[in-house]
Amino acid sequence: MQPGEAGRLLRLARDLDRELTETAAALSDGTISVEHAQAIADAIRTLPAETPTETRIAAERELVRHSCTFTPDEVALLGRRVLDDVADPDSGVRDDRTHGQRMADALVELGERAARRGPAGQRRRTTHPHRHHAV
Repeated sequence: MQPGEAGRLLRLARDLDRELTETAAALSDGTISVEHAQAIADAIRTLPAETPTETRIAAERELVRHSCTFTPDEVALLGRRVLDDVADPDSGVRDDRTHGQRMADALVELGERAARRGPAGQRRRTTHPHRHHAV
């Protein structure tokens, strides 16, 4: 076992037991890996404390669903998008995209990464027509 791994697994076990019931069920039935569960737990753990329970549950559900398709690293990226979605509105960062648009952009980014990993002839650039850039 690598240094720090026992602590990460213990924290994950506590998160699964206390809050991440859908993640725990998916891990228990073999739908997702421990690495996926860790990516989900990390994402939910970084949500602001005042995030409503319903939002936490919805975010977890969405990440579990995407874990069936994407790698743990890709799920971590989606988790950062979830965090962006509930970020402090007073932070000075403005993003007028809807939650669906942000998730779509994250999925496009994941697709682009997958394409870059594939044969060179399959590489292409995708645009995000609904993404607004600050001036």
